[in-house]
Amino acid sequence: MRLRGFGGQLVLFVLTGLLWQQGPVHLSSSLVLVPVVVQQKDGTPITDLTQADFLLYEGRKRRSIAYFDREEWPLHVALVLEPPNASSQAEAERMRERLNHPERDVSPPGLPNTQEEFKRWAAIEVAALRALEVLGSNDGAALFTTCGALKHPLTNDLDVIREKIRELATTIEICSSGRFLDRDELIAISSYLKQASRGRSQRVIIIISDNHVMPRKPAPSLDEVRRAILAANVTVCGIGVENRGCATLRRAFMAIAPPLIPLLLASFKDIAYFSQMSGGIVVPADSSSAEAISRAASLIGGFLQKFRQSYILGFWPDEQAKVGEIREIKIELTRPARGRYPQVQLHYRRSYVITERPRASR
Repeated sequence: MRLRGFGGQLVLFVLTGLLWQQGPVHLSSSLVLVPVVVQQKDGTPITDLTQADFLLYEGRKRRSIAYFDREEWPLHVALVLEPPNASSQAEAERMRERLNHPERDVSPPGLPNTQEEFKRWAAIEVAALRALEVLGSNDGAALFTTCGALKHPLTNDLDVIREKIRELATTIEICSSGRFLDRDELIAISSYLKQASRGRSQRVIIIISDNHVMPRKPAPSLDEVRRAILAANVTVCGIGVENRGCATLRRAFMAIAPPLIPLLLASFKDIAYFSQMSGGIVVPADSSSAEAISRAASLIGGFLQKFRQSYILGFWPDEQAKVGEIREIKIELTRPARGRYPQVQLHYRRSYVITERPRASR
């Protein structure tokens, strides 16, 4: 899928992860590298582990750890924000009129009115600016909207990104295909970040929006999206900013309509699905609570700080693996290490894609 791009050009979209050079995570030949964030239950990073403290499995087979490192790598972050939006220019004009005449700003019971929606969009802006605070001069960021637009390509000039974020809050973007991020856009985001990143870095996408990723028809399958994310070695994080009324209705519907839940889950996923698969985190936040927004942004920022200093574990894949095959990964600590840290939490990519024929293990 092509997206509306910066400077009027048509470009591909992006997502987050680890990069050694271009393509999948490689150090040499077909060696697979996996970044692992290790922390205690309260979020405190665990920094004194050695190679002997880790166990790594590919499928059910234990693999020898052929590479082990822990050093700070730059972050390449793609911010994907839900902007103030409307489905058409006519709807945008109606929204502006309601803002100027609050007495006309009515909505069905339980659904947000225009004033409340703009408060939610303002909360998204605040969360994005807070998330950028942890990035330094060696890091880079790109800015996208869930409407399918690249607002600024990957750059180390974070002040430009901040200015672009502030500009988003002052306009209403026309999203003819809907405001929700869709699967095509996730695939395109992955491709963009894979191509835009250069040198050794960690790729991350931070989605700050309503909490859903939609499958517009015809849509790629979840397996296709998964392959694209894994092949680009990106890690998905997010802040699910929902209006309190919408969140309540969604929870109530899920509670009273259990027979429909499998069908719903098969058709669309929330951000957490892609986050768990790729080793990231997602934090929900009530848009009406400044404290909740601040907490969510702080948690994402803290994760990024730990992610840039991940343990890097490398292993040789199965020589019989076929190109294009998805292989599951499991990483855990040894019993002595778990004894030292009984409430340990590990964040890592749960699978990877074979992108070239594996060579003989060394």
